[in-house]
Amino acid sequence: MSIRIFASQLAACLALASLAGLLRAGPATQPAVLELELYDLAGAPVQLKDQPVDALAIVFLGTECPVANKSIVKLNYLSRSFAKGNWSARLYGVLSDPRIGRKQAQDWAKERAVAFPIILDTSGELAMALQPTHTPEAFVLDRTGAVVYRGRIDDTFPQLGKQKHDATRYDLAGAVTDVLHGRPVKVPRTEPVGCLFESWNLPRAQMAPVTFARDIAPIIFSNCVSCHRTGEVAPFPLSTYDDVAKRSRMIAVVTGSRYMPPWKPKAGFGQFQDERRLSDRQIELIRLWAEAGAPLGNPDDLPPPPQFPSGWRLGQPDLVLKMPHPYRVPAAGRDIYRAFVIPLNLAEDAYVAGIEFRPGAPSVVHHAIFYLDTRGVARAKDEADPLPGYLSFGGPGFLPAGALGGW
Repeated sequence: MSIRIFASQLAACLALASLAGLLRAGPATQPAVLELELYDLAGAPVQLKDQPVDALAIVFLGTECPVANKSIVKLNYLSRSFAKGNWSARLYGVLSDPRIGRKQAQDWAKERAVAFPIILDTSGELAMALQPTHTPEAFVLDRTGAVVYRGRIDDTFPQLGKQKHDATRYDLAGAVTDVLHGRPVKVPRTEPVGCLFESWNLPRAQMAPVTFARDIAPIIFSNCVSCHRTGEVAPFPLSTYDDVAKRSRMIAVVTGSRYMPPWKPKAGFGQFQDERRLSDRQIELIRLWAEAGAPLGNPDDLPPPPQFPSGWRLGQPDLVLKMPHPYRVPAAGRDIYRAFVIPLNLAEDAYVAGIEFRPGAPSVVHHAIFYLDTRGVARAKDEADPLPGYLSFGGPGFLPAGALGGW
């Protein structure tokens, strides 16, 4: 095992490392839209709640809707405008249709020269949360996630079949401008004009089947593969279709019971940063897929597998600490709680900017907590125990001088 410390010889105190999973500052709950786990056209996660902006513009589109397709040029312009100057806004397009595959959506975006990010709402969760009635239909969310505007992009189409040469009202841009100036949106609702949004109105039996390539792979890749891959803590990989398909029914069971992904806090008791929790809709999709026989679907719809850094994840460390002697963990038996003493041997005090823990045997190491001992108590306990380290449950067995977080 090795511990990674970034040290800069600047002051005589230690800054404690922060832990993923701490409660985020602010309200105990956040609006549902910001908490949804969404995916872009490549199948990569899109985290709306982490966007450093004051306004989010979300526009539902349709690949076969002529009014929506004619709006791409103006949406490209708006997206570029939001990225300039002091604007603190971002625009996303949304394709939410259970009959559209990822490859089809990518081809459409390329053909139409779409220059803003597109969310492929394969689960329909975003559509269910915002309830669009047309494509195109625009929504503006403020920093809290509240919907402060919904309706048309502008008044180019006064009604279906009627088109003006130039718009005279720019409703979407005006709503974003109001939000960025901290004032109520002057016109919070307009009537959208375009194609009716009918994507999720059909009974499930009449919809396109749930497939691994289109629907399940993004869920597995973003929630499971960080642990379920070669060399990591999980007992088997879930990196490929074959890995997942041969365990499809078991995956449906353990996700349905919320045994997996492992996450102790119960829903409804606050929002946590970096929490590992599947939505009800994601669990339902996994169940439907398993019941259908775990179909692959169109291989062209498969997102690329996630890439993970090799070696040190935070970059080359300033100081690497290793256990003086290895400790062998039995193949079976009860959990072992043991403390190990690792001398720092620093010439002077240092700030700690980050710490990385790398267990020698990830499959048997559950967690590690790092304490500081300036009085030599831990070293005395170690010397009194014939094995490396010493037994300790519930803490290091003494009042530590400080802590460096945990893993």
